[in-house]
Amino acid sequence: MVGRVFGLLGCCLAWPAAAEVWTAECQGLRFRFVRDERRATVEMKTDRGLFPLAKGVILFDNGLALRAVFGPETDEDSVQLGLNRKRGIVYLVDRTIAARVRDGTFCEAAVRVEN
Repeated sequence: MVGRVFGLLGCCLAWPAAAEVWTAECQGLRFRFVRDERRATVEMKTDRGLFPLAKGVILFDNGLALRAVFGPETDEDSVQLGLNRKRGIVYLVDRTIAARVRDGTFCEAAVRVEN
């Protein structure tokens, strides 16, 4: 009887899982994407620690790359910042109508994935 009660509780209780966090650092900046929560931050590294520069929302996730938009515009027709863990780069994609350059590598950086 006790086993059944714990079995039923086990099926219905959700244990919080560790969030998957992708980070990359280059040019004095740290890019941090929390995949499960669909949020991203860009921070500047200083001698006193990290200074937050921007917060964004992850809009693209194919398992190898994540892309987020930052600022008040949070739709796909805007400039996006991405991490590609396979290629080891931080990159930009410009989906605005006025864009002359559609995308490009911002820097090469190892993308670390942690739980």
